[in-house]
Amino acid sequence: MLKQQGILKKVKLISEKRRSEIWGKFLTQQGEYTDWYYIIRKNCILIRQIYYKSPILYSCGFRGSCTITDVCSLPFGDGSLGVVVAVNDEQNEEYFLAYYSVKMNRIVKKILIRTKITKVVTVLDATRKNEIECLHENLRSFPHLVAVGTSGGDCLLVHFGIDLPNITDPELRKPPFSSNLCKPYISDGRFNFMANNGTVYPVSVDEIHVTAITYLERCKTVVIGFSCGAFITVNLLNGSDASYYYSSSPVYGFSCQEPMDDPRPVLYLWVAYSKGYDFIDSVFD
Repeated sequence: MLKQQGILKKVKLISEKRRSEIWGKFLTQQGEYTDWYYIIRKNCILIRQIYYKSPILYSCGFRGSCTITDVCSLPFGDGSLGVVVAVNDEQNEEYFLAYYSVKMNRIVKKILIRTKITKVVTVLDATRKNEIECLHENLRSFPHLVAVGTSGGDCLLVHFGIDLPNITDPELRKPPFSSNLCKPYISDGRFNFMANNGTVYPVSVDEIHVTAITYLERCKTVVIGFSCGAFITVNLLNGSDASYYYSSSPVYGFSCQEPMDDPRPVLYLWVAYSKGYDFIDSVFD
């Protein structure tokens, strides 16, 4: 546990969640918080620029059987704000991402996801095509990249196939591209994680889901955390991957730290865990 002493200068509400299914967060861009705040109430989203004089409130909603599970910012190529909304409709067994344009005040495209969505995170947006062009040759021509975590332990790398908000497609379509970053670890209905001692732990895909995703820009790597406590890394330059298992508690989130006084090309990855079991073995009894 770390303790930091100091004087409180300013308080900023980062996120809020209530039992009434109303919750909200600040949108982030390239790992930094923006002044755009969104509020979710089950199947509706409201978006507003908090530190701006204009009282304009942008909103969109979905049918009553839908539930919004996560949101991330995905700016368009012209620099205007775009927002990806992850929607689950369990009643109709439809799970999809909706790409909303604040500039046009409407959803411009929707893409279908095969299973229930638990997390959505922007990897690279359309304003950073020069960085996309440096990735693996199979990814270089894409307008942007989004990582989608689902139940069953899948993490899909997808894109909408557009980079400007002036074209609207109302139909729910399959994504132009979809690649499961977790596929090498799944076999016969099991997700096979390797602990730090080399032991392989098979977990049924029916018992896990993705709980956290982050993109490490410096090393072009996606980090994916799971409800069973494991996490994996996938490099988007060469496709190399690795799995880690240090705790059986669900992974809550990640944070990357670059040392200021270390000449070596290293990064420190902080992993936050939710409250859970004390020992890995207790999950597999």
